[in-house]
Amino acid sequence: MKHMWKPLIGDRDTYDSLVDIMEKFSLLCGWPSGTSGNKSYLVPSMLRSHPPDGIVKLLASAKIPSLFLKFESGHVPPSLFPRLVLKLFECGELWKQAKSKLFHNFARFFTSDDENLSVILLCHSSSVEIVVHKANPTLALAGEQSSVMALSTDFPRHTEATEVTFAPTVRSLLGLMMESMREEFSWLRDIKYEMCVLCPVCCNGGAVSDSCPTHKKQRCKEEQCLHFLSISKLANGSTFCDRSALAPDTQVSSKQFSHWFDLSRHQVSKSTFEGEVR
Repeated sequence: MKHMWKPLIGDRDTYDSLVDIMEKFSLLCGWPSGTSGNKSYLVPSMLRSHPPDGIVKLLASAKIPSLFLKFESGHVPPSLFPRLVLKLFECGELWKQAKSKLFHNFARFFTSDDENLSVILLCHSSSVEIVVHKANPTLALAGEQSSVMALSTDFPRHTEATEVTFAPTVRSLLGLMMESMREEFSWLRDIKYEMCVLCPVCCNGGAVSDSCPTHKKQRCKEEQCLHFLSISKLANGSTFCDRSALAPDTQVSSKQFSHWFDLSRHQVSKSTFEGEVR
């Protein structure tokens, strides 16, 4: 800020006012430095380092299918992902903020109660992928790498309770954050989005199971070719997918994704959200 504004202003109070303005518009927030010296700030839009290799294996090791914020326009609105990361970071009651892993288009937040439980955000071109990840010490990360948006049709029947119970909290929190930003920023008010999951019938492993009719190739991973299912529609019951010519079973069971829409016991109230995120 001194580099940008020193030729015009030299008053420290003005710098503080500019910081306040940027905080108001969700451009930055305080970073828990743990010292009484100079203040540190998180500015997600300035993150330029790409995450380390291994994201594919990390997401493939998740035991519950990913949730996606899918945008009707076909593109993630510019500057939305950094603001979403910032608002999640500000939920200090849920995360160990100083241990968060933040990169360009990628963020991982470790819960305050258990470092083995984390929430991962990955920004794609037309969607934001959300993963609730619980580490499994006995899980061997071996075999062929799957897509970054990996989804297994073999949903485990006995997933650990901490992972299942935390997923609806995350979904509820994300919904409140999206609606809060739509009210706060006029350029987001007309943005239409849905919370979705990948179809396990025709997109097993994060790729088109049959030959892609658009790109004429096997295992196509282009986002526009993938089949997304709305969580709100799945919550009303199971559905069927007729996109695959080879799938032996075309039924998509709503139980496979119930961890995302079962909010009966794990609601995040608006008052709680507003108390944690300004």
